[in-house]
Amino acid sequence: MSEYERQNRELAYEPAAQEVGSDYNTRGDKSPEEIEREIEETRSRLSRDIDELGNKLSPSNLKEEAKSAIKDAAQGAVSNVGEQARRTSSRLVEVIRENPLPVIAVGAGVTWLLTQRSRSDVSGDRMARYAYTGPERRQGRSWQSGSGVSGKVGSTVSGVKDSVSDAASGVAERAGELKDRAG
Repeated sequence: MSEYERQNRELAYEPAAQEVGSDYNTRGDKSPEEIEREIEETRSRLSRDIDELGNKLSPSNLKEEAKSAIKDAAQGAVSNVGEQARRTSSRLVEVIRENPLPVIAVGAGVTWLLTQRSRSDVSGDRMARYAYTGPERRQGRSWQSGSGVSGKVGSTVSGVKDSVSDAASGVAERAGELKDRAG
């Protein structure tokens, strides 16, 4: 008997009960009725097994299994992201509580950089004076007003900067929502 037959005894072929000392100790000695009965039993088992396989492999069943697997994976991913956000936010709060002065210094430095960047038109002119000597530069300040390739690049960079800023604020808002939901 194979391993499969041992595990699935109802599928294994079992000859009719025979006594050891009986005249019916070979298959050829069975009556035609017994053989027909065994054939019918085998057919019914095969029919049942085929029906079960058909049900397991039906498109609707496969679709439901796929939906379930995707749903489980999505729920696992969401809970994992939420847990990571909670851990990160709690670690950030701990770092701020443990090291308030360095955090204040970093905040002041970032604030200073942003304020200096907003006044970059003065320092930018000084830097541009040394960095670029192309035809736009020789014609005066027209390259800063948006004409030519430099103006187009500048406006594109400005648009990208705005998009990135919007995306970053959206991510920050979503992280705050997850933190509030996590409690």
